[in-house]
Amino acid sequence: MFKFTTYVEWLWEVIKLHILWIGYLVRGAVVLGFFPATTAVYAVARYWLKHGDTERVSVLFKKFYKENFKTSNYLGWIVLFASFIVCLNWFYIPYVEQMLLKFVMYGIVITFTFLLILTSLYVFPVIANYQLQLVHYVIIGVKIGLTYFPYTILQVVLITGLTMMYVRFPQLTLIFGIVPITFVQMYICNHVFRRLNHEQISTT
Repeated sequence: MFKFTTYVEWLWEVIKLHILWIGYLVRGAVVLGFFPATTAVYAVARYWLKHGDTERVSVLFKKFYKENFKTSNYLGWIVLFASFIVCLNWFYIPYVEQMLLKFVMYGIVITFTFLLILTSLYVFPVIANYQLQLVHYVIIGVKIGLTYFPYTILQVVLITGLTMMYVRFPQLTLIFGIVPITFVQMYICNHVFRRLNHEQISTT
């Protein structure tokens, strides 16, 4: 009975976190609220996984939202704009007639697409875990994504699985939103960050 009660309480905190995400998304007029609200979910997930404490979720969310408001918006919109440019190139390249130029352009666009995927996967967990200069978030994200590539693949597989489950059961999206995905990512990323910190200490 105690375990069941604990499970229900934890489930309620997850739902509450999703509600907070929606509330702060609207508070930021969506355009300015999406990235800091999403970063706050990652930061709260990191806190829960690290401390095992699901209390004060509203206080924690507000704190992380304010702390990362500017950084997450800058990085989020940069990545979004870069993704838009890359998508335009994917649509444009098939119309290029010169085969050599088309081949070179495909190589460049594939490379940038790969780097954007790595950046998108790690940008929120890195913001939630480190305080860095703006450009270093991207550099660290790409570096971690390449260095610990098996963990990157694992994230992609699990996120794809969760997305397919959401498509199959869309009501889960309304109840839990992005929270399960953030927990999966932060669980994997926390392991990666611990290994990274241990390796840095070992080399000093």
